[in-house]
Amino acid sequence: SGHGQRTPVGEPVAGWIGYAEDDAEGRIEFYGEMVDGKRHGLGKLEWVDGSAYVGQFENDKPHGVGFESYGDGSMYLGEFKADCRHGL
Repeated sequence: SGHGQRTPVGEPVAGWIGYAEDDAEGRIEFYGEMVDGKRHGLGKLEWVDGSAYVGQFENDKPHGVGFESYGDGSMYLGEFKADCRHGL
């Protein structure tokens, strides 16, 4: 039967998450849709180094179409699957 993470159920609500200064992943904050306390739907996630992701989230991870910009000025626009670039 069920393997992996359960997909949140319920209606998306607008939310905000502020991360601690010593966040292990260097995240600053998240604005966007949440379901059952998880990032799920459209949102924006920002990191301390100036990087940002704007796009779709599923099960608390970038998943679907998104745009990622990096502190060095480079960018990626395309598909993400479970927090990883996916496709061309």
